[in-house]
Amino acid sequence: MSLQLSRRLSIAGLAVGAVCAVAPALPAHAGPAASGAPDRTPAAAASRPAAAHPAPVLDGFRLTHLPAGLGTPSDFAYEWDDVAFCSRDWESRYGDGWRVELTVETLRGDRLASLAALRAYLTDYLEQGPDWRLTPVSIGHHPGLRTDDRVFWLVRPGVAVSVSIDPERYGVAELLRTARGVRERS
Repeated sequence: MSLQLSRRLSIAGLAVGAVCAVAPALPAHAGPAASGAPDRTPAAAASRPAAAHPAPVLDGFRLTHLPAGLGTPSDFAYEWDDVAFCSRDWESRYGDGWRVELTVETLRGDRLASLAALRAYLTDYLEQGPDWRLTPVSIGHHPGLRTDDRVFWLVRPGVAVSVSIDPERYGVAELLRTARGVRERS
């Protein structure tokens, strides 16, 4: 179990007053069911019009691009060190367990006043060292930083988004496409 997931499980029940508005997540991949449920395989999705399903929403942000073949989504709301998180994880069976393929998180807190403050916060939260190698990136017109499996950016002072992806399954290009598909609802 990853440290972040372990931390989430231990903190989730302790967050008091955390508010996370979420719209139902649609599974990106759910094979055809014998019951006649619609086929949601990637091939079938490619043949449907783009407007067949509205983009899922997480804490006021539309998720307009999701990688093909994602597993089951789960939502979490928790708080760590005065920052409220709303998180959606997609995971699939892997061997005898489960593997998180994609995580989209919103972070809200007064301490997230700048990209430097966001970096400092996530360095501590993710238990990275001061030598954490990050590459500057723009998500829309927002300044951000990325690794090969995570990108985070400041939407405005006090509000940030982080997207992490399974690097064994998806590459940096898919990470950035997914991040650039996270759009604040107007």
